[in-house]
Amino acid sequence: MAMMPPGLRLIIQCSLGLSRQMYYPINAIVVNVTVCPTCGYDAFTDGARVIPCATCGGTGEIPSYVIYQLRARWTFVQLTALDPYKGIAPGVESGDLIVWVAPQDKETMLQVYRTKNSYLDIEGNTFMVGGYNPDGVGNPDEYSFIGKKYKPVHDYRI
Repeated sequence: MAMMPPGLRLIIQCSLGLSRQMYYPINAIVVNVTVCPTCGYDAFTDGARVIPCATCGGTGEIPSYVIYQLRARWTFVQLTALDPYKGIAPGVESGDLIVWVAPQDKETMLQVYRTKNSYLDIEGNTFMVGGYNPDGVGNPDEYSFIGKKYKPVHDYRI
């Protein structure tokens, strides 16, 4: 393995610092659900046990939202970027979203990735986080997350 010249990592980190100035606001929505106390939740039908429930609206779940406002940069995957030799992760399709966040936002994005029904809201479009990778030279300087177009079960905007 070839050694990196000592100044190259510093140049890369400075360039990355400049690119972080181009980060844009995104909302990371973590959805926590509790079972409806009035009608209950039926896992088999993935809905309420009593459909006309005034408490939950027939979903069997009552959502609560934690909205994190993060700064990130993102791009949509184009068909030409799907060349396997260009470093695109397996499972990424044309139209998917790749979001890059700084290390301090990694845990929040992992929480969105691991929590059922959680999603990202970017310029009014919603995406489910489908995977992540550390990016950088040596130590991870950024983390990339793959977003798939998603219609939220529990939309915080309603």
